[in-house]
Amino acid sequence: MPMGIRYLAIQDLPDDVLSYIFNELAQADSPGLLRQDHLEDDRTICYYHLGWITATHICRRWRMLLISLSSLWATVVCKIPPAFEIILERARGAPLTLQITPNHASPEWFTRAHEVALDRIQDLRLLHGFFRPGPLLDQTREIFTHKTLPLLTELEIDFMSEQEAEHITPEGALSLDAPNLKAVSLHGLRGNFTSVHLRSLEFSHYMGAIDSSGHFLRVLRNAPLLEILRFSIDCLPFKQSDLDFDPVEEPVRLVHLKRLCAWRNGDARNVPPNAALFFRHLYIPETCIFHYKDFSDGPQVGWRTAFTSCSDRLRQLPYDALSIHITSMDEEDIACVSVFFMHECPSPLGQKPAPYLEWECCTSPIGSRASSPPAPGVRLLLYGEDEEKWRAEHILPEIATKVQCNFITHLVLDDVNDRVEADVVALASVLRCLHAVTTLFIRFDVNGPGAMRALAIGHDHSVTMPALRDLVVEQVYHSKDEWGNDKLLEWWGSLVVVLERRKEAGNQIRTVRLSGQWVDNPTLVFDRSVEGHCAERVRELVEELCDERIWE
Repeated sequence: MPMGIRYLAIQDLPDDVLSYIFNELAQADSPGLLRQDHLEDDRTICYYHLGWITATHICRRWRMLLISLSSLWATVVCKIPPAFEIILERARGAPLTLQITPNHASPEWFTRAHEVALDRIQDLRLLHGFFRPGPLLDQTREIFTHKTLPLLTELEIDFMSEQEAEHITPEGALSLDAPNLKAVSLHGLRGNFTSVHLRSLEFSHYMGAIDSSGHFLRVLRNAPLLEILRFSIDCLPFKQSDLDFDPVEEPVRLVHLKRLCAWRNGDARNVPPNAALFFRHLYIPETCIFHYKDFSDGPQVGWRTAFTSCSDRLRQLPYDALSIHITSMDEEDIACVSVFFMHECPSPLGQKPAPYLEWECCTSPIGSRASSPPAPGVRLLLYGEDEEKWRAEHILPEIATKVQCNFITHLVLDDVNDRVEADVVALASVLRCLHAVTTLFIRFDVNGPGAMRALAIGHDHSVTMPALRDLVVEQVYHSKDEWGNDKLLEWWGSLVVVLERRKEAGNQIRTVRLSGQWVDNPTLVFDRSVEGHCAERVRELVEELCDERIWE
């Protein structure tokens, strides 16, 4: 030990230092729900992680000091009635955190939590609440409208409406006088806010409720610091009631926006919200993550209107990665296109297989620590329900005109339709435009090996995607699949043809990686030795074969 320096044991630290340590401990190890066991009699047993609360049992001094730190107890969320009352008592007048959701909560606790929220509304720091129709909902709206909430920084409330297709008017919106509010999530209603500090805003509706575009844009104009915006496109074109909104006024400038997730309410398909018109009245930075999901009941080309509403975002930046998914099934059609920068992705192509292409960032609770990183770049997802199937031969050329093909070095073909030969030909035409691609990930699910056949189609004695060096192939299996030797040989054969043609042309693929779960059960009735011979042939045609398939 250096001369003149004296180290204290933790039990000898002064109270102010211990208090600082306990506050840090509360951040690192907060209490919460650990797991739930669902019993056969429909009962659920909840197990909680006590986190920093266990430190109250170390010694009498620590216990007394921790009990005196009311701000720590005010952040504890607990749905066990006796413990809830103890926590409230220890929180005293500190700003409260309340999460009032019916999940795994007793009716007694649910009622009591609402009482606490309304009685101490001006002491709340964070409120997540679920309000059913009835006197409690009316009382809640009244209190929110007429009280000033100086401590409230985060609000997530769910108002269930009894009226279907309710028209939300500016007069019916919730008025919140919460000057320090930073994050808001409103389900089933709109709101007006006095806070100029809003960083995160979510609006969504139920039962096909619709709103005025002018009202929503006014709300956004009053939130210049907004960084996260998630909302349902359920807005009618500008209505006569928007008397103080000029449609030719300058766009709402959201210069700090980092993420936008928008979707059209699936229950509002009979309402014609004009997404293109709405987006034209927003200024969004080019670097903003942009996700849009829409539904179409149109004919075979019903995807076109939704696709063109905001497809100009696809080419605003020189993205180097492109993902395409087009599937037609019995009851729905799905088309999805994503562009992004590979360096922003948390994992390489072909792993999990592509977690950054999921939608958790659009659906997870705002502020949730468990929410996944937002999928980067631009993502457009279109759903259709009609009798005529969407055709890849129509959608693929449209995609090719909307992205900057010259910059794409990583390509994902995520189960692209190959129902007819024209689909394969269209895909081959698009692949020829992507001459800078070095890494290709192909995923098969409900469709066949059409993507491989498209890759094998040359043009003027040249190979498709001449820069391609790494190929990742994943096969998804379902319990109803029946694989025999014929299907096995077709699958391997489509891969072998691609590799042989490229080697003959002097443009050999360097690495092939196989992934996916190959379920080894009676539905797979092929000869494993045949599978081994196919793998050996692929190994002869590439520098490296990485077989990462999981056999179950």
